[in-house]
Amino acid sequence: MNILLQTLWLTTTILIRQLVYGDYDPLSYNCAESSYSYSLGGKFQANLNNTLSRLLDKASTSSFANITNGTGIDQVYGLYYCTRNIDHQACHSCVQAGAHKIVQLCKSLKEGILWYQDCTLRYANRSIFSLEEETPVYPYYNYTSNVSSYILDPYRDKFEITMEGLVNQASNDEGFATTLVNLSSGMSLRGFVQCTPDILGAPCYRCLSTALRLIDLWANTIVFLPSCLLRFDIYGSPSPINPIPQRHLSVGYIVLISLLSVIAVSFLLGGFWFWKCRPTSQGLLIKVTQAEASIQEPTERGRVHGLARFTYSQVEEMTNWFTRKLGEGGYGIVYYGCLSDASSREVAVKVLSKNDAPKQFSTEIDVFGRISHKNLVSLVGYCEEGTHLALIYEYMARGDLKVLLTDQTDSLCWKNRLYILIDISQGLDYLHNGCSPPIVHRDVKAANILLNQHLHAKVSDFGISKIFPSEYVSNLSTRVVGTPGYLDPQTVEREK
Repeated sequence: MNILLQTLWLTTTILIRQLVYGDYDPLSYNCAESSYSYSLGGKFQANLNNTLSRLLDKASTSSFANITNGTGIDQVYGLYYCTRNIDHQACHSCVQAGAHKIVQLCKSLKEGILWYQDCTLRYANRSIFSLEEETPVYPYYNYTSNVSSYILDPYRDKFEITMEGLVNQASNDEGFATTLVNLSSGMSLRGFVQCTPDILGAPCYRCLSTALRLIDLWANTIVFLPSCLLRFDIYGSPSPINPIPQRHLSVGYIVLISLLSVIAVSFLLGGFWFWKCRPTSQGLLIKVTQAEASIQEPTERGRVHGLARFTYSQVEEMTNWFTRKLGEGGYGIVYYGCLSDASSREVAVKVLSKNDAPKQFSTEIDVFGRISHKNLVSLVGYCEEGTHLALIYEYMARGDLKVLLTDQTDSLCWKNRLYILIDISQGLDYLHNGCSPPIVHRDVKAANILLNQHLHAKVSDFGISKIFPSEYVSNLSTRVVGTPGYLDPQTVEREK
């Protein structure tokens, strides 16, 4: 009965507060699926509820707290920390949203962590206090639309000195440092680093140094680790990392939603009548092919993942009616393009043309909605109009690694080769260990490694990649996919 009352009390408290704060999704989360699960209604859940409740109370007056509750297999360790640039009310609101979300996202699992822009919330069935842990890690990249790499390149040294200075300052002081530096007229850099109070000094330095290695100068970045975070923003462009929004529905918006709902119901009823009452002898029952059905699915995922959707006429315009061809792959042709908005951002447009293109289209949108890393090519948007399918990526000026390796006039020095290998390794490591669930690319080859004008490498082409549960190693498909010559010897031998 006590467990039931505690669960009911926490749920009621959170629901009441959610009416004010809103139901916000975290930037990312990680549930340790390798940890033990707990029984709903059991002792561990009661201890977890009590821990989250006590943390929530402390968030009203403190930006950091850790709590232990219970003993043995039902013991719960919990902590949160808020960024030092927000007040206690905002901290409380952030932890409140996290307490509501983490029990949903990590349901029945004994360990989980989630990251909002302004706070981190974590619990486990093991001690997580005063630990230097480099995983799980979540780098959040948001590429600016009107500050390109060649504009920022002259400030690379100043940028690195500034961020390294913040890391040193935070580790030597109270685990927190921030600065605002003018780069040029109308353009400035804001840096922000913070560690939890239980890893000050050398542990703080090592944690922030790990985060520093994951930043990308060409993207406004937040890197979250369990016990520290690092953030920088380039101003002089639209701020890409928005605070948690306040949701206020206007009367007009509510009326619009109601009207659209009525229209949708009317269409559904009309469609049902047409299907039920029209005579089938006239051949009006149309079979939908598998390819046509699969095309519809990515539209919803595109909306969910916040990708821009372009019309086919916009694709024609941005590519100047497919004037400049960059290359051709197994699923279609890639063209050079520029967005027609104020940014005039350079893009690469892959126009899909094969019979199984809808499947590849669907896979790429699904994968890109889950990933964000400086060594993975970013998806700007997509086009889905009738039979026209296109994917719009960031433009990589130096093309693919295969071309560069075979170019007799432009050889790579060994230093650049090493940097490229490190970039590729970091991208693949993020897919395998930084994503939840893990993602396996399944077609890593030189032609799928793209380079920007500074020879920074990014992994591309996720058309045959696969998303696996955490135990994917024992559940891999026996069907071999990939490019002959790039498959590992064990796989090839197994298929003989």
